[in-house]
Amino acid sequence: MSKLILFGGKGGVGKTTTSAAVAIWTASQGLNTLVVSSDPAHSLGDSFGRQIGNVPTPIVGVANLWAVEMDPRQTMAKLAPKLTEALANPLKALGIDEELDMSGDDMMLPGLDEALAFDFLLRFVESQDYDIIIFDTAPTGHTLRFLSLPNLTDRWISRMMRFRDQLTKLKSLFIKKKDTGLEVLEQFKRRVEHIRRFLANEKFTSFYIVLIPELLAVEESRRAKTILASYGIPVKGAVVNNIVPENDACRLCQSRHRSQMRHLTAIRKEFAGLQLAEVPVFDTEIHGIESLQLVSAKIMGERQLDIQGKKSLEKEYDAEEGIFHVRLFYPETQKSDLQLKTQGNILNITLYGVTSMVEVPFKVDPKKVQAQFMDDYLNITVQR
Repeated sequence: MSKLILFGGKGGVGKTTTSAAVAIWTASQGLNTLVVSSDPAHSLGDSFGRQIGNVPTPIVGVANLWAVEMDPRQTMAKLAPKLTEALANPLKALGIDEELDMSGDDMMLPGLDEALAFDFLLRFVESQDYDIIIFDTAPTGHTLRFLSLPNLTDRWISRMMRFRDQLTKLKSLFIKKKDTGLEVLEQFKRRVEHIRRFLANEKFTSFYIVLIPELLAVEESRRAKTILASYGIPVKGAVVNNIVPENDACRLCQSRHRSQMRHLTAIRKEFAGLQLAEVPVFDTEIHGIESLQLVSAKIMGERQLDIQGKKSLEKEYDAEEGIFHVRLFYPETQKSDLQLKTQGNILNITLYGVTSMVEVPFKVDPKKVQAQFMDDYLNITVQR
């Protein structure tokens, strides 16, 4: 699994630029990095100067870096048929043949799009393809709903499951057959519970508030910090963008500088003891890899933020002894939710429907595979 870094704040404060710049830095450190945007008005592609879609896209010119822009409605369109079938099967067993005609839009309850966006995000976090996920969140209001949705989604799924369970009990009066139709709903519910555990653990999840030194941004950031704390989301610090430097030759610059310094003093007090990056306004438009590297050097190169990751998958092969060892990072995971299967020379490790495939340099004999889950790591040893 990947470490998750979230950047949030009100619109127009530079969240996307900050996310892209930090992602460039972590990728340059050899960490497989995915930067994800959930903002409905996606600008991540504009920031990189590349076209980005709903699947991870390699960023040309930066090794180890991918980007993706979420489309929750597309995710719902794929999930809706499964949920519809899960509800429809008991009705058919009772002789009710009328089709449940529900599309993704029909099932898009208020807030569910954001819940699905989290599910979309967590699938990347749960895979072993990336070492660190940089999450460019939507503006503050959306983000706070987004972070509160594990509770909302849990209630929504629980209601669906109770309805399904009642239908199934009624069906069992007539048909004695094991019902497996709840699998989709139950798996989604376990994923939601996993989200809650993962987000609240500061070893794996960090939230940075992005703002500019202006009154409204400072006040909103203060409220967001309080609300995030109430959700148990660890706030590690803040990034203050667009700081105007002192310039005696420019009256407007001096006026803005004095105003910003007052707000910056309040920000430093609000985030005392936490990480704080102060980024000046640049004399060039921040667009494309080269300009993003200027921001990256300021935030990360000067060590204003301390963001570190670890390899989510490590493997080693001792050819002489014929032993292959792989170590996979699965924090906040229950052992019972992990499944290991072999196929030819491939190890398939599945968590909540997300399968990571590890290639072994020889054909695997299932009898010669040993696996141990301890301290958030799954250790697998394969003997030739």
